[in-house]
Order: sequence, then C-alpha cells, then structure tokens
Amino acid sequence: MKKLGVALLLILCIMAVSGLDFCYAKPSVSMVIRIYVSAQGKQLSALFDLSSEKVILELPDGKTLTLPDAKPASGTRYSDGKTTFLVHQRNAKLFRGDTVLFEGKETGAASGDLAGKEKPPASTVDPVYDAALLREAITNYASYLKYGDKNYGAKYNNDGFPCKLDAGNELPPVETHCTNIFSRTITNGDWASAIFVPVPVVAMYKEMPIIGGDKVYFLLQRGPYGEWRGVHWSLSPGAPVLGRKKMQEIGISGQVLTALGWKAEK
Repeated sequence: MKKLGVALLLILCIMAVSGLDFCYAKPSVSMVIRIYVSAQGKQLSALFDLSSEKVILELPDGKTLTLPDAKPASGTRYSDGKTTFLVHQRNAKLFRGDTVLFEGKETGAASGDLAGKEKPPASTVDPVYDAALLREAITNYASYLKYGDKNYGAKYNNDGFPCKLDAGNELPPVETHCTNIFSRTITNGDWASAIFVPVPVVAMYKEMPIIGGDKVYFLLQRGPYGEWRGVHWSLSPGAPVLGRKKMQEIGISGQVLTALGWKAEK
C-alpha cells in the first residue's frame, strides 16, 4: 500500500547518489506525497507532481490513476473529465460521475480539523518533517515584512533597534541597540508559530536583561502542496492575541491557536 512512498524515496535516494542530498524521505516543493484514510480504514496515496501539474493516485485496491490539474478557484481539484479527485481542508474525495470511489482525511489530521469535535494533535517543537521549508518561509516572511509592512520594518531592521538594559544595583539602565533572533517554532498540523526574542547587539551586554523586551511572533500556514507562508505577525511580551475577524479570515480554530501558544480575542 506504500508503493508511491517507496517510489518517492527511491527517487530521492538516486538524487542523493548524485551528491544532491543524503538519503531520506524529504518532500520537495515540486513533488509532495499525502496519505488519506477513509472511515473504514482504507488508504489512498496521492503524489502531487507540481511541475507537471498532475496527481498520481494509488487506490485502495492497488491500482494507480493519473489525473491532470483542473485549476479550481479554491481547494485542490484534479480531473480528466470523468474521474475527479478533490481536496479541501485536508479532506479528500475521489468520484466518477455521481459515484464516490473514496472519501477520507489526510493522515495526521485530527477529526477536529474537519468536524470541530475533537482536540487537535499535540504541538511539536522543531524540527518537523519539512523544517527546511518552514525555516525558509520564516526568512521570506521576515524579509517581506521588513519592506512591505511599515510597522514592522521601521523597528526591526538589520541594524537593530533602540533598547534599554537593566544594569542592576540601582544603576541607571544602559541604552543600546538590540536585535531579534530566531528562538523556536511550535507546530500543530498545518499551522506553525515562529518565535523571535530580543538580544543586545553588543556582545558585552548579552547577559543583561532587556527592559520591556517584547517577543516577535510569526503565524504561518502550510498550503495544500506543502508550501509554508506567513499570514500574521504580532509583538507581545507574552502570548500574542489574534482577533476573531482575523481568525475567520485565515481559517484557524481557537483550539489550534491555543496549541501554538497564541490567544483568541475574547
């Protein structure tokens, strides 16, 4: 039942022999594999070939089927005009005409992602299986904010920002410059929170506590093809708060938000 997974692993191993990487099943941006399980326990494997705009399916009976990208307005849809494979919010359906051939959810997705009744899976701390793609998205989002968001770019630049340090012993605070460095990520399903902490730029001040040192939080989402993108950022000394309107706009539940260390606006 794991022929597609094995085939993908072999492809990656061949690449490794060519000196491109060491041999392990790491999804790439152009080729992503997903496994879906029905309520009856049957499995369907989907290999999304983004460069060729097609999906290769391995059905529960072992047969394979290739469908071209139908380019829907929303969600993920592949169809040859007779048979259609549809993915929406990690829920997959394969049908021919009015006959449903398979219906299931992506492995690793909590039932709460679809029905809102069960608790989401426990959050994990770096690394995740696609940690390299996640870190790249974090870097790209920070670069975008620096030039595309004046509220972020005006303060958080490569040269640092003014900050005050606690000198202790009733001495006046030290005025210097600080910068934000990446601390860690927390992931939950297709969501991640990246946390940056402020540190003094000057090495001799590294051990001195920062007065009012707020942390920077990035909220990121994994797309249907495994790509990560930043959707929101916040500056907060503690757990950041996300408004209800923004939650609805990006489609994140209160349970997942809490699991990522954020708070939903009351």
